[in-house]
Amino acid sequence: MYRRSVVLSLFLGMLYITLSSDIDGPAHHGHGNITGSTTGAIGHCQTSSCHGANNPLTIVQLVISDTSTMLPITTYNALQTYLVTITGDATAITASLPGFGFQASAVLGNHTQAGTYTIPTSLASSIHTYPCGATTVVEHSVRLSPITTGVNKYSIQFYWTAPPPASDSVTFYALLNAVNGDGGSSGDNPDAAPRVTIYENPATATCGVPTALADSFVTPTSAYLYWSSVTGAVSYKIQYHPIDSSAWSSTTATANSTTITGLMPATTYEFKVQTVCSGSPSAFTAINDTLTTVMPSAIPGITDPGNNCTVYPNPAPGNPVISYTLAASEKVNLAVYDITGRKVAQLADNEFQNSGIHAYHPTITAPGLYFIRFVSGNVSNTLRFIKQ
Repeated sequence: MYRRSVVLSLFLGMLYITLSSDIDGPAHHGHGNITGSTTGAIGHCQTSSCHGANNPLTIVQLVISDTSTMLPITTYNALQTYLVTITGDATAITASLPGFGFQASAVLGNHTQAGTYTIPTSLASSIHTYPCGATTVVEHSVRLSPITTGVNKYSIQFYWTAPPPASDSVTFYALLNAVNGDGGSSGDNPDAAPRVTIYENPATATCGVPTALADSFVTPTSAYLYWSSVTGAVSYKIQYHPIDSSAWSSTTATANSTTITGLMPATTYEFKVQTVCSGSPSAFTAINDTLTTVMPSAIPGITDPGNNCTVYPNPAPGNPVISYTLAASEKVNLAVYDITGRKVAQLADNEFQNSGIHAYHPTITAPGLYFIRFVSGNVSNTLRFIKQ
C-alpha cells in the first residue's frame, strides 16, 4: 500500500530573547533557521546572542489535530489544513520562568520547504513566518506569556497545510525555550520534543489529471504531443487510436511531452493522457486531443494532373485554395466532403464555366480529413486535404 510519511520531529525550546538578542525571533533578528531542519541535526539555541544547552526538565509535546473534530491525527490528507499545538511544561524547574519563545520549520527529505503555515488572526502580532533560504520558519515576534501567570506551562498554536499529493516525507523541526526574563541568557531552559510521524492518506495520494493536451509537428506517420506537467508525476501514460477503431494503443513518457510514431497517413487519431505517481494513477484527460496525419504526397499541395486541379496549402491551417484550369468551356461540379461523406461545401453546382483558371476559397472550420470532388465534362477526380 502506498504511504507518504510526514515525520514531525519537533525540537522545541522556549526562547526568551533580550533586547540585545532575539526577542523578535531568531530568523527576524538575523540568525536564520536554527531548528536544525536545513541539515537534519537537533536544533539548539547555543549561539553567542542566544541561550544555553537544552534542558530535559523542560518537557515539550507536539499534537497535530483535525480542525473539524479537534482530535489528534495519525494520517493526513494532501493539501488539507491542520492545527499544530506546541506545549511546554517546566514545572519541574523551581525557578520562575514567566516567558517563552519558539521557532519551527517543516521540510522535505531534501531539506526544502514542505507545506505552508497560517498564523491565527488572534496571534498576528505575537508570531510570524519568516523565509530562510529554501525553508520558511514560524517563530515568536515578542516574548510570549505562560498559560497561567506564575505557572511554568506554555502553549502556542498555528495552522499547517499539508503538501500536494505524492510529495516526499516531511519532517517538522522546532525549538522552544522557557525564560526567566532577567535580561540575559543565564537560567533559560530550552529543550526538544519527541518526533511525531503521520502518514498520507492513500485516498488523497493520487496524481492530478493532465490538462492542456495539444499537438504539433504532425507528419504522415508521427505527431508531437504535449500537456501540462503534474506535481508528483513519475511518468505519463498516453493512449491513442484511429477514430474509426475502438482499440487503444499505449505508450509512456517520463516528461510532459512525447512523439508518437507509427501512425497511418491521412488518418484522424484521438489521444488521451494519464498521470502516474507513486500512489494511484490519475484519471485520463477529460478532453481528448484529436489530430489527423497528413498524406505523404500532400506537402505542400495536391495537384490532379488530368485537369490541373490543385488544393493548397495542404495541410491547411486556415481555409484552402482550390484552383483548376479548363481547356474549354464546360459544366463543372465542385464539392467538399468530410471523412463521413457529409457534404460541407458546394462550390460549383453543374454550372457552365468558361475556359481558363478558376479558384475557390471554401470555409472549412473543423480540423480533419476532407475530400474534394471535381467533375468537368467527362472527367471526374477526387482530391484529399487536411484541415488543421
